[in-house]
Amino acid sequence: MKYLGLLAAWGVFVVAVLLSLPAPAAAGGVIGSGPGTCTPAVLNDTIAGGGHYSFNCGGPATIVLTGTLDITRDTILDGGGVITISGGNNWHVFYVEGGAGLTLNNLTVADGHGGSGAGIYAFSNGRLTLLNTNFVGNQATFLGGAIESNGPLTITGGLFYSNTANLDGGAIVNDSLRSYPAPPSFPTPAAPAAAR
Repeated sequence: MKYLGLLAAWGVFVVAVLLSLPAPAAAGGVIGSGPGTCTPAVLNDTIAGGGHYSFNCGGPATIVLTGTLDITRDTILDGGGVITISGGNNWHVFYVEGGAGLTLNNLTVADGHGGSGAGIYAFSNGRLTLLNTNFVGNQATFLGGAIESNGPLTITGGLFYSNTANLDGGAIVNDSLRSYPAPPSFPTPAAPAAAR
């Protein structure tokens, strides 16, 4: 009887550990099939299950969202240096839920607007990896114009330009582990030309 209780406790422990692991990412694929096919709805529906994605938008494209992209499973997006995902000055661009991971590679996150983390808001234990990713024109009412991360954050390269927050962290607020193997650049916006 004593061993039966131990065996049951061990079984409960194993199930609890397995349930706490992040769900594996789906296979992924390509978003779009040429000009005009990279719409907000296609992007949202395609990445809903997680996975590794590239884009075929027929060349440079800006996808203006109609709502925030909510990342609930491990997701990798590779923009190939020609894709911009924009909040249209209306929405956060990405939410990264706890336990999920978002990796952005060669992509621009622009014109997010929200309370904190207008470009990307990563909830507690949401993992964020940014490789040569640019953040432009994101505006937060409170903290972290471009990013507020409450989980692990790694940034390699990229550019942060013209991101603002009313309280603190115009570019980044990070309340967890962070790593900057190749620091991003933070250029100063040029002063307006004098009137003649």
